Amino acid sequence: MSQTLAPRHVPVPPTLPRVFMAAVRAEWTKLRTVRSTLWALIFTLVSTVGLGALLTGLEVSRWDRRTGAEATGFAPLLYSFAGINLAQLSIGVLAVLVMTSEYVTGTIKLTFGTTPQRRLLLAAKVTTFSSVVAAIGLVSCVAAFFVCQALLAPQHAASRSPTRACGAP
Repeated sequence: MSQTLAPRHVPVPPTLPRVFMAAVRAEWTKLRTVRSTLWALIFTLVSTVGLGALLTGLEVSRWDRRTGAEATGFAPLLYSFAGINLAQLSIGVLAVLVMTSEYVTGTIKLTFGTTPQRRLLLAAKVTTFSSVVAAIGLVSCVAAFFVCQALLAPQHAASRSPTRACGAP
């Protein structure tokens, strides 16, 4: 009698790239399931776009009362990106939470048990956090730029009228 043996599933030995990708997936899960991450990212987006739009709107409201020195030294990007400083504070708080939250709850023991390579784990945390911050930073800066340019567009068109270009008052 012949027996047909089913081929056994041979486990693939863990390689460094596989372990790293597994650690990145675990860090991504931890990052997106914590409520404070969502609130910090929302605050980053709102402060970047909102503060830039607020300061640009204030400048637009006093557009006709500016002095010559103020008009010459006007930098639209300075107003558009005025909220970035406050957003950096929010990102800094989020970074501290990402790195220390596991120590507070005691789940760092489980994390080190599953991934004992500490450098690899730190690289996975940094990679995950940096990619999320880069994405939200890009989205918020582009949104702030276009919102503030939309607020400044009517004043820019009025200052470039053909009659003013010829020197007429």
